[in-house]
Amino acid sequence: MFCSNCGSGATSAATFCLDCGHRLKADTAPLFQSRPVPPPPANTAKTASAAKIIMAASITLLLGVAFLAAAAGIIHWTTQQSSNTNYNSGTSTSSSSVPFYSPPPPVRTQLVPSTFVVRPQDEYSRQFTLSRAGRVTGDFQSDTNIVVYLVNDKNFRLFSNGNGFNSFYRSEKISSGVIDVNLPPDTYYIIFSNNYSIISSKHIAANLYVEE
Repeated sequence: MFCSNCGSGATSAATFCLDCGHRLKADTAPLFQSRPVPPPPANTAKTASAAKIIMAASITLLLGVAFLAAAAGIIHWTTQQSSNTNYNSGTSTSSSSVPFYSPPPPVRTQLVPSTFVVRPQDEYSRQFTLSRAGRVTGDFQSDTNIVVYLVNDKNFRLFSNGNGFNSFYRSEKISSGVIDVNLPPDTYYIIFSNNYSIISSKHIAANLYVEE
């Protein structure tokens, strides 16, 4: 080996040059040698998973926006077509979809003559039949007291035989009255009774009607 300072030869075991005293080699080798620390490896699995989630969310969002836009377009088109149809036909949706039903008006029939006379110890009766629910309405007047009944066919027979009977309308001895009675389907009689009077006849003025 040679001295790097003066070029003199020296043994491999020599530490200093014998000619110039230059140090030929270090006493000891460094205890530690620094090495570059590599960066930590990236978590590629998590990164890839996060990227897939973001991509899936983006696609879902785009599909949702597209679906809403398509639905809005269909609703607008349907509404416009319905409006055009109603305009062309000249009818409203409610009137065309739900037909309006108006029941026929009741048939009004005069029940008794406008004027008539009931003799003493007698009665005046008029029969009528209702094929469906109906109504008897109107008023009457007498020059003196009269008794008025409204009965069905069964109770009319009981009345005629002098037995007890039920009635839909029964007045006391009165000179005027008003009748307004709803009746189910059946056969009925209106009776003006003067049976309690021995001498006087009763002159009746009536405006009584049957509505069915």
